[in-house]
Amino acid sequence: MGYLLAMKAGNLASDNYLAPEGKQFEPLRQLLAYLLQKQNAEFPTTVDGCRIPNYAFDISDLAKLYAQLGNDFTDKQIDAAPKHLQEMLREWTNLRAYMHDFPEIIGGKNRIDTRIMQGELTESKDVELLAKQGADGLLAISILPNSQYPTGLGIVVKLASGTDMHHMETIVKEIFHQLGLRQEDKADPKNAHLHNNFHFAIRATACKTMS
Repeated sequence: MGYLLAMKAGNLASDNYLAPEGKQFEPLRQLLAYLLQKQNAEFPTTVDGCRIPNYAFDISDLAKLYAQLGNDFTDKQIDAAPKHLQEMLREWTNLRAYMHDFPEIIGGKNRIDTRIMQGELTESKDVELLAKQGADGLLAISILPNSQYPTGLGIVVKLASGTDMHHMETIVKEIFHQLGLRQEDKADPKNAHLHNNFHFAIRATACKTMS
């Protein structure tokens, strides 16, 4: 509904609101191309369950976008951007604020992205997180700049087996533990014979955002 209302506010015809070639999608393609320093044509059009076109990029690109989500654009960066993108870059802070203030609208009640934004999976109180769950076992997370990670971090998890929230939560908790954002879970005495063995180690490095 918000998407259709936005089209109405922009005096755009809504009879083709699902058409990938619709001009209502062009600003998004232009913004993605600018942020990732690519060409518009490099974003293949895909369609998810809501049938609205969206764009495919690789895991590293998605992580870069979520790392950037936690950082504002300076006036100098905005002035250096193409004129038609400057207003969107000025709204960048508001995008982050909307996600932070209305997590259940962004995700949904009891969804893992909502719970991450509400701080349920971390213990460090000075760290703010943004997250969005995607289709078929995809989750993107933005760790906003903080004393531990001054430039913030962008994280993407993709489950090869598809959507499984128990597996996703287990993996995300381990990632946050390795990043120092939560303590290791204590074993449930009832299930002391069960163990999770993780064969990955996180080496957090500064992720370059727009310069």
